[in-house]
Amino acid sequence: MKLPELRALIHTAIEHTEFAGKVYFAGGCVRDHLLGKESTDIDLTVELPEGGVRLAWYLHEQLGASHPIVYQRFGTAMTMFKGIKLETVMTRAESYRPQNRNPKVCHSDLYNDVMRRDFTVNSLLMSVADGCILDLCERGRQDLADGIIRCVREPQLTFGEDPLRLLRGIRFALRLGFEIEPITAAGIRDHATDLQYIKQERIAEEFNKLIVMKDIERTMRLLESSGVLAQILPEVAALQAILPNRYHHLNGLEHTFEVLRYCPPEPLLRWAALLHDVGKVQCEVLGKDNMLHYYGHEIKSAKLAASILKRFMIAAQDSSRITKAIAKHMVYKNIGYQAERISLKSLRKLILLPEADVELLLSLIHADNLSHAPDYCMPEQIPCLREQLSKELKKLSGIRFNLTGKDLISELGVQQGPLVGKLLKIAKHKWLEDPEISQEALMRILREKL
Repeated sequence: MKLPELRALIHTAIEHTEFAGKVYFAGGCVRDHLLGKESTDIDLTVELPEGGVRLAWYLHEQLGASHPIVYQRFGTAMTMFKGIKLETVMTRAESYRPQNRNPKVCHSDLYNDVMRRDFTVNSLLMSVADGCILDLCERGRQDLADGIIRCVREPQLTFGEDPLRLLRGIRFALRLGFEIEPITAAGIRDHATDLQYIKQERIAEEFNKLIVMKDIERTMRLLESSGVLAQILPEVAALQAILPNRYHHLNGLEHTFEVLRYCPPEPLLRWAALLHDVGKVQCEVLGKDNMLHYYGHEIKSAKLAASILKRFMIAAQDSSRITKAIAKHMVYKNIGYQAERISLKSLRKLILLPEADVELLLSLIHADNLSHAPDYCMPEQIPCLREQLSKELKKLSGIRFNLTGKDLISELGVQQGPLVGKLLKIAKHKWLEDPEISQEALMRILREKL
């Protein structure tokens, strides 16, 4: 539903009530409307004491909006109407305690409500009564036209009250394709260390939106240049210390940015690319050839990644898939520029993996390959490997490794435990050598091992 249509519905419902002339659309929905975009999250501000909660109940009773969820401490309520989330709040002033982003609120007038907001482009209002746009901070419409992210007040106040606004400002700049004006950008740099006072789940929520931004290179450069990356992902920021060598023409951080650039906005792949080399800092050794080496860095990176992904609230199943891809991202370094040296057995190992995991691994390796120094860049390796894999899948059409642990327990009489895993590993090894081997033949081999 477009904002003017919703305005007309609410206006009709509240006409001749205490809410008439007191209700305004606010924030992102007004911004998006002026940019020609639709919003499904609508903020309404009500210039009455407890007006947000009271309006939510009124819309529930008169328009059939859902039963309100009330946040009495902040004077806000949330309800659903025709698939749209409505958040209603009284016009208010806020006061913050040091190192605490939860404000103490009290009712105030419309001007003070606007001036408490974060950025000028988010401070615009639309009157529900007549549809007029109000720009009480006097810079919102111009900044929207100019493509500028600017704090409503002094950045020191805006970011000092709520450091999470640093990440929001960067996200708005990226999402809208806007520039952060210099004074606001300086404020972000000055307050980057204040993110230590923000709950990790709030940081995770914002960063998980950032990592799938279309322009991921600009995303990472804004985070790095502002000091935010070093604060929220010091393991990644530390990669700047990894110097270029004959295999990598960029330092470790720039290489990571390059790998990300070759990854589409898929969250698991972006996370794998971001963390695929984080273990290098701890694995660096000076070899007899007087060169720095990073032996086993993929395993160390996978272990570090597991901890980081937990910190950023990534689901355990997704984390497992990401870390497995990271742990294996070096596996094809020696199979040739066109995968001409890959063995049939190694190729068939991919068939045993879930298709989505194969795609994740190969996409990560391809992005990593493309980001190496020109003499060691292998742009054709993974496309050629994919072609070989496709041919082998057609050749083995209908033939799959279907033996399970339950089969072993049932047929061989073994107890559930480590032995089952060991026997399955032996069976898979035999299947990779001869995919047409029968289940009966596999069982005979396994019985001989008992």
